[in-house]
Amino acid sequence: MSVLMRPVHRRQRWAVATIAVVAVVLLVLSLTASCARHRTGSAGPPSPSGSAPAPTAPATSRPADPTGAWGWLPTAPLPAGSYGSVWTGREMILYQPNLGDPNGSTTPTGSIAAAYNPTTGTWRTLPSSGLPVALMEGGWHPVWDGTEMLTWGLMDAAYNPTTNRWRPLHASPIYGAAITVWTGSQVLMWGGGCCGGANADGAAYTPATDTWQTMPPGPLSGRYTTGAWTGIELLIAGGQAPVENGVFADAAAYNPLTRTWRTLPPMPKPRTDATVTWTGTEVLVVGGHAATLGTGYADALAYNPTTNRWRQPSTMDSTRMRHVAVWTGTRLLVWGGQTAQGRAPDHGLAYDPATDRWTTLPPSVLRGRTGANAVWTGHAMLIWGGITILNPTLCTDGAAYVPA
Repeated sequence: MSVLMRPVHRRQRWAVATIAVVAVVLLVLSLTASCARHRTGSAGPPSPSGSAPAPTAPATSRPADPTGAWGWLPTAPLPAGSYGSVWTGREMILYQPNLGDPNGSTTPTGSIAAAYNPTTGTWRTLPSSGLPVALMEGGWHPVWDGTEMLTWGLMDAAYNPTTNRWRPLHASPIYGAAITVWTGSQVLMWGGGCCGGANADGAAYTPATDTWQTMPPGPLSGRYTTGAWTGIELLIAGGQAPVENGVFADAAAYNPLTRTWRTLPPMPKPRTDATVTWTGTEVLVVGGHAATLGTGYADALAYNPTTNRWRQPSTMDSTRMRHVAVWTGTRLLVWGGQTAQGRAPDHGLAYDPATDRWTTLPPSVLRGRTGANAVWTGHAMLIWGGITILNPTLCTDGAAYVPA
């Protein structure tokens, strides 16, 4: 959903993209089918020794995790929509700009957001920001800086859970970045695009000074992509430009301290719609596909910055794309997405780099979907929202998975 419209002033963008946004809102309102499986048991995350109300596990040759458990999250005070998420260390915050009246008769303002506390098992509704929302093609990728949730795109704002207040932020010099990460002192944004084009620019925001700085030009062409912060560098791998330029296998890393780029060895195969996750030692690039959805990958790649090499981990039980992934400190948990055949797996997977082994998680209480929100709390993986594949439906349910 990220786009770049830098050459156009924000007020001019309104007229350009109103029709597109209205169409999206109407689509959201039209998706009303149920996302949930047969819901049984009480709401709330399971205890580590609890059992999940789940259907029979799918046939697979992978060993199952015998100790993990799923449990429902309580119903969130949120309407259907396309949300971004952050983990604050205490709560999962879900947020989207308020797009307002789908008929366009009023100017949209404010935000729709709520926070879930897994310790108490309760939601709280966050106040609206009251800030203007720009009707234009684009998206939003919030990040947590240790004190506030920062977000740019249709609304440029920061939310502080301690004061329960919003404040405006200076707009980014690029719009709709594909990647947004927090480094510990800066927000780095890169890539994205708009209107048939793709952006190769990046920018860094420093909250301490409330200033933006444009990144130097890098070795990668413009694209929609994913990346991860390694503690030293922003690593970007693969991605997709407009259709005529296809999918990429190249990779690069940006060091904000030296303000320099370095070109990495390319991946063995081009891929997009993969997850990119830092483990503390390696960057794991999992799943994705090549030029078409029918060319999905069941493999993963691991890049080690110390050796500057890629390695090929063992394969998953099926292709996965547009899924979510979180790092627990010892294992990568993968859930959701779709296969190359267009199916939505209801079970997740866990990958242990120490043993190079995948295990199958118990089937989730949630129906399979793409585009879900996922955070790791230090104890559980929280999943919320997303959209189902067959009879596409925007979901407003969530669940927690507690591994061993």
